[in-house]
Amino acid sequence: MTQQRLTDERWNYLWDWMVREQGMPEQDAETRQAILSYLQTHFSSER
Repeated sequence: MTQQRLTDERWNYLWDWMVREQGMPEQDAETRQAILSYLQTHFSSER
């Protein structure tokens, strides 16, 4: 993940894709937001 440097929108898409296509268990909204916020803050191409 550290090499990805995806856009914020792409991180959201990738989460949905991992749940839908890769069988990742869906998380509650609070957990999802916490993880995506971390990824977008530290590994976004937009920052």
